[in-house]
Amino acid sequence: MDRVELYGRMELLERALNFKWEVIIVYGPADHRRSESFLVELKRKVSAAQLSVVVSGDFNLLRFTKDKSNDLVNYPWMQMFNDYIAELGLQELDKVGARFTWTNYEADPTRSILDRVLVLPEWELHCRLASLQAITWIGLDHAPLLLSSENGRPPPPPRFLFEMFWLNQNGFVEAV
Repeated sequence: MDRVELYGRMELLERALNFKWEVIIVYGPADHRRSESFLVELKRKVSAAQLSVVVSGDFNLLRFTKDKSNDLVNYPWMQMFNDYIAELGLQELDKVGARFTWTNYEADPTRSILDRVLVLPEWELHCRLASLQAITWIGLDHAPLLLSSENGRPPPPPRFLFEMFWLNQNGFVEAV
């Protein structure tokens, strides 16, 4: 079986809770002949983790038929994905915001939930006020996911605001 690399991992310290955890970022293969190898590698990484784990990213796999805007789904792949999630003891965090996380942007678009955040129960116990928001972002085929581990309201994305008084500042026009 091919070894499939996951995208990356990082350790985080939730200072307010004095809780250290690990996030594994994934990008599942679009070629589903490699999906099982991907899930085997994911299982190896999660099983080897020394800390409580959060697995997040584009899995390129569906969990349920309702996760796609049409009925063209592969039931064996869904079953395999759900079996691995259950075997690892992972739970999916509920999200608010955009219903689907991916679209192909065609005239009659297909939309799917491919991006997810899966956590171990221990993580969820420590981060009880965690929230997950799917942000609609024009121009991207995936909706970014914003995970807040500390409180129920994730901060809004930063926005640039032009201040009119800048025009009156010495050197502004030259600097721009």
